[in-house]
Amino acid sequence: MSATLSTLSSGMNSMAAAIYEDFLKHKLDGKITDHQATMLNKAIVVSTGVLSTALAFLAEPLGGILRVCVSVMGALSGPMVAIFVLAMFFPRSGFWSCIVSFIVSNVVMLIICFVNFIEDPYRDLYLPTNTSTAGCGSLNFTIRDPPLYNAHYGDPSTTFIARISTYSYAGVGFAVMMAVGIAINILKPEQKPEGIRHLTFAGRKDKWPESDHEYDHFIGASKSP
Repeated sequence: MSATLSTLSSGMNSMAAAIYEDFLKHKLDGKITDHQATMLNKAIVVSTGVLSTALAFLAEPLGGILRVCVSVMGALSGPMVAIFVLAMFFPRSGFWSCIVSFIVSNVVMLIICFVNFIEDPYRDLYLPTNTSTAGCGSLNFTIRDPPLYNAHYGDPSTTFIARISTYSYAGVGFAVMMAVGIAINILKPEQKPEGIRHLTFAGRKDKWPESDHEYDHFIGASKSP
């Protein structure tokens, strides 16, 4: 119990600190005292705790906590990874290509998640057992009959996007953002080639250092008179 409380408290404190540092500090810096900033962080912690508790109650009607976690984390992690991949391998991309592709991919994944929860194509998928009513006497038992279709592939009467597995959401979100980001990058490159600062000597077309280690090159240059 103590380990669970410690994990939850550290997560909420980290979330409150991130919200304050990234979204509020630059607007409130110099306008509030340290005591007021501390109280504001505590209020954010309480708010995140209430929101987390409310989301916990919503997990059951949405199909269970595991399904919700896999769906949400998969839908968000794909576009987040695509941001770094787009920046590393397509250096001409800039603010607009990243933000537009990120928003589009998240909207697409939100639609897919919403359709999946509404139509629930895997509602008849369950593990088969050897249960029978033999020897039950007059007791009332209900045994579910397997559907006429292969439940592993979802209900064929539902839409295709609803039958996309929740474990594929990360890949789908990644692919959507990369496709949109690359298209914007090709149509409207935001970085000029001469303004791109590459990480390697070959990319920068600089002279390769004569020493075995590139740090030795800078150390030697700093020691030279």
